[in-house]
Amino acid sequence: MSNSKVKRIVDNVFHYSIAMILISSGLLKIAHVDFYQNILLELHPVYHENMLLLGVIAVVSGLLLCFKKTYIYGFIMSLVFFGGTIAAHMQHKDIYIPQIVFVLVLVYVTYRKNSVWFQQNIH
Repeated sequence: MSNSKVKRIVDNVFHYSIAMILISSGLLKIAHVDFYQNILLELHPVYHENMLLLGVIAVVSGLLLCFKKTYIYGFIMSLVFFGGTIAAHMQHKDIYIPQIVFVLVLVYVTYRKNSVWFQQNIH
């Protein structure tokens, strides 16, 4: 197995792991699982009231990441979603390191898959 093939497999594992984390956490929110209800209630009642919306956004973000044609939309939507989760957790002095790790992994994998998106060409 070539070195580039191993790198591509590792990148895909990280890429689809982020997508599956988004989809599974979104589905748990949509299903109103007690664990997520309690977390969102602790953060703020408004988050709990919007649990369905947060779940749908997470699922859609994850699904968009899974397909080559919609990857860029999933990438942008996921970054915005994770930015919101980081802000929400920071605001309430809760742990936000996992969300930062997800952002860093997603950006790294996206850079490796589509480095041209990150190149600046100003004339």
